[in-house]
Amino acid sequence: MKISVNTFGQLTDFFEPKLSLEINENAPIGEVFEKLVEINPQSKTLLENCRIAVDDNIIHEKEFNLKNNQEVFIMPPFSGG
Repeated sequence: MKISVNTFGQLTDFFEPKLSLEINENAPIGEVFEKLVEINPQSKTLLENCRIAVDDNIIHEKEFNLKNNQEVFIMPPFSGG
């Protein structure tokens, strides 16, 4: 199945701001992270500290199962000033 992944902040040093990924049907959100680490292994440490949203809802568990054509947002830690 196909999903779109949006990256922000420091993640754009490793990936395009918007990616399209093929993952297994009903895959857990963790599979997205595995695919991204395959694309760029140097991103692993940063990805481990990111927040996730799917279709405008913050996801707290990595076992959340995705559906075809969902939109994933991966947000690295940030601070204001």
